[in-house]
Amino acid sequence: MDLIGLKPVGVPYWLTSKERRQNQRVGTVIVAFKTEKEANTVIRYSISIAGLRLKAEKMLRTPRTSQCSRCLGFGYRDIKCLTAFKCRLYAEEHSSKQHKYRA
Repeated sequence: MDLIGLKPVGVPYWLTSKERRQNQRVGTVIVAFKTEKEANTVIRYSISIAGLRLKAEKMLRTPRTSQCSRCLGFGYRDIKCLTAFKCRLYAEEHSSKQHKYRA
């Protein structure tokens, strides 16, 4: 599929600070498109940046007050969490779903 003609809106930017990226091997760049159709095309077929073919996915905005149901951290969703489970009843490393009676 030819992706020529798709143009980002604004300036793409890193999700993390330059200092934090110093020791990272991978990172996230935010790229916005004018239409949802253009964004979905990039998500479906990937994007090429600096000669590398990269995976693209829709950014899910999560309020800072949202709590991860996996690790109980704030500001992100459990679907992307790689941290160990933390029980909301006992703060131990197991899922709260293991308990018969839930708070």
